[in-house]
Order: sequence, then C-alpha cells, then structure tokens
Amino acid sequence: MVKTGQRRLPLMRFAESRALGLEVMPVTRLANRPETRRPHRTDFHHLLLVTHGRGTHVLDFHRWRLEPGMAVWVAPGQVHRFGHEPGLEATMVVFRAEALREPVTLEPCTRLPPDRLRLATALLDGLATECAVSDRSLRSRTFLATLLQALVRTVDAGAERPGRTDLSARFAAALEREIRRTREVSAYAAILRCSTRTLTRHCLDADGKSAKRVIEERLLLEARRSLAHDGISVAALSTQLGFAEPTQFVKFFRRVSGETPGRFRARMAK
Repeated sequence: MVKTGQRRLPLMRFAESRALGLEVMPVTRLANRPETRRPHRTDFHHLLLVTHGRGTHVLDFHRWRLEPGMAVWVAPGQVHRFGHEPGLEATMVVFRAEALREPVTLEPCTRLPPDRLRLATALLDGLATECAVSDRSLRSRTFLATLLQALVRTVDAGAERPGRTDLSARFAAALEREIRRTREVSAYAAILRCSTRTLTRHCLDADGKSAKRVIEERLLLEARRSLAHDGISVAALSTQLGFAEPTQFVKFFRRVSGETPGRFRARMAK
C-alpha cells in the first residue's frame, strides 16, 4: 500500500506492484504507520479476521469493538482508522475492486459462528499461501470470492429480512460512483436498468427503507465525511453535492440528520 495526496483527509492507494491487486498481511504491520491512526480513506477493500485480543475500529463515525471471531469489512472510499491496541491480532486481506468477479456488499462488522469461522480461517490461509507464491494466480481470486460468499451467507442466515442481492450490490456500487452527481431515484433506476418502482420495492424488502431514503442517507454520509475531515466550507460543499443554494443543503442536512451542518462540524471538533 502507498500513501498519496496532501489533503487533510489522507488517501491511501493500493501498491501498483501487486499485479492481481491482492495482498494478505497481519494487521500489526500497520502499527508503525501513523497515517492509519487517524481517519483516512483508501481506494481498495479491507477484510480483517480477528484472531486474538481486543481492540477498536472506527468506521464512518461508528466505533466497533473487535473481538476474536469477528470479520471487519471496509469498502473503498469509507473513512476509518485503526485503534492499534496492544495484543490485537488479525489477518487482513486488502484488494482492489478488479480482483472481484462481481460486486459484494457485506456488513461492516460480523461475528462469525464457529463453523463459519473455521471455514473463513481456512480460506484466508489458502489465500495467503497462494498470494505468497504469485498474486497473479487466478486461484487467488477463487479463494477470495469463496471467502466473501461465505461471509455473505453468514450475514444472510441471521437476517430477518431477505439478504443482500445482486441488485443491492449494484445499487451500492452506483451510489459510491454517482452520489456527488445525482440524488434522483430515477437516475439510479436507469443505471441499474430497472424501474423506480422495482428499485424502491427492493430497498423496502432488503432494508425497510425507500430508495429515496437510502440515497439521502448515503448523501448525508458523504456530507458528514467532508464536514468532519476535509475542512471545506458549507457553501463549497453544497455546490459539490449538487445543491443550487447553500440554504437548500442546510435544509436537507437538518431534515435528514436533525442538526445543522455547522452544529455537526462543531460536535466533531470537540
């Protein structure tokens, strides 16, 4: 992994030397990297499997308590930082989106039952061995895809609602790409080649939220990230997010979050 850019919120990019876009490492390798102790973004995925000790991981304003048997997922663009508590041990695989055969959406933190933990550990060990030989091997992608599907099935098995589907993953990916350009349900339906009614019904079934609400919450997260970490003015941010006037952005932020952008920024600065 390599660090680039001089923005207030650091961006870490995947090392170009890893041909297939995969790397397996102990999380302790990051302990001596000061940039991971403060909020930062990456342009690649993280998947951690906690094996020993306890610690914390902060992901988009939520602090997760880590214990053995937990799987942690961080997608590109999310803002996070590691706690680096002494004694915490975890195996981490980092990979570019190109290493995936298809989009995958996981929960940020999942406690694995014993049988699924054994399977995930075996698959991660196999992936590490394969990457050590050559990360160009297509077997590496097979190990990775199987590992991710094992985790997807773990989440689905414990869900009260139907699990994430291909449409869910494609919608999430579209939001990541387009959220600063559009917040219209019709625009995302066109991207996904479905009707607005289908997209809304799917979101209600999967998350209990309308497609409009899902888009608004994703836009709110984008705004919060910038307000908390980028030092941008409210006026400039409103323009970046596609609002005609700063007052429109302020009204949107207050309606969805219950507080003003200024109040949120002041709260984060404490």
